[in-house]
Amino acid sequence: MTKLNAQLERLIDARESVIGIIGLGYVGLPIVLAFTEKNFRVVGFDVDQNKVDKLCRGENYIRHIPSEKVDPLIETKQFQPTTD
Repeated sequence: MTKLNAQLERLIDARESVIGIIGLGYVGLPIVLAFTEKNFRVVGFDVDQNKVDKLCRGENYIRHIPSEKVDPLIETKQFQPTTD
């Protein structure tokens, strides 16, 4: 194992790495929730400013995911949605 691989593995094991998810729709948002449940910080990228704005307000647009799951993640900055 290379030094870089070992460092990456340590960051993952310690939950110090930041996960990036591209697309915050019906596939991406559940993946965000899965990583945050494992105590990772997640940055979610989407081109739809409306989706990002709703998520930043702690609102959700996917019916089977309650807003109560998203709002605390936004407040604690464990999940940061962006179009940038």
